[in-house]
Amino acid sequence: MQQPNPTETPRIRFPTNRIRRKIVRGTLFVILAAGLLYLSTLLFPNWRCMIADVQIAIAAPYQDCWKECTSWTDRPCSGYSSCYNKNIECTADGTIIPGGGSCQGCCFSCKVVCDNPTPAPQPPAISGSLSCSEWGAGGWCVGTESLDLTASDPQGKNVLISGDINGTPFACPSQASPAACSVPLPEGGGAANFLATSETGLTDSGSQDWQRDSVLPTVTGSLTGASGDNGWFISSVELSASVTETGSGLSAFETSLDGVDWTPYAAPLVFGNGTYTVRFHASDIAGNI
Repeated sequence: MQQPNPTETPRIRFPTNRIRRKIVRGTLFVILAAGLLYLSTLLFPNWRCMIADVQIAIAAPYQDCWKECTSWTDRPCSGYSSCYNKNIECTADGTIIPGGGSCQGCCFSCKVVCDNPTPAPQPPAISGSLSCSEWGAGGWCVGTESLDLTASDPQGKNVLISGDINGTPFACPSQASPAACSVPLPEGGGAANFLATSETGLTDSGSQDWQRDSVLPTVTGSLTGASGDNGWFISSVELSASVTETGSGLSAFETSLDGVDWTPYAAPLVFGNGTYTVRFHASDIAGNI
């Protein structure tokens, strides 16, 4: 066996081919990663600006919206510049003016700004209903009756309620929305017109028909004949009757003799000797008796 020479310098062998391959693969990976990053900047703008685009698309039908840059650099940055530079203008001193032309640079973040125009004021709304203490026939009120009015304004402004009852004007104090007002109705019938006027100057109106008759028909009678003693007549007697109706109109005027069935009264009644009990019955269209 050959013995090593102590005076000889030992040699170290390196796997040079394997190291070269690793260096080449690492270099290619770095180049590929850089290429992909650069390509992504060309194809995909800043994600915040992409979100801004979506927000603008959603809001566009309802209001005027645009993008503003919140982080800008005048250095070229490929795809990022497409995020914003179409909406800016660069001056000689580098000042950026929104709304201008195009210049080199990029925006790293955007925000959405919307112009919310003041909506046009909406008119008030008014409605009316009848309130009656006692209802009769055919939609007639035979008690006390009032027109109850309510009005509201979409903006919450004060509302003035006014109108007229068969041409006689009325007005309620101005009130904060919603406003309410109750107007007494007189005997008879007709149309009640009402109007709501808002502080905005806009109005709404309506009308309500009413019928009220709280007065009963009045029946009067008289006897004609020769009078005797103690309330007796010594001759034939004629009984005449009449009815007064000033409201809804007379519906029926009837008489009953000695409790017999009611029959319409048409002419005076004539009586001979004897005693008699006569009743009269009058009713109006509203149901008053």
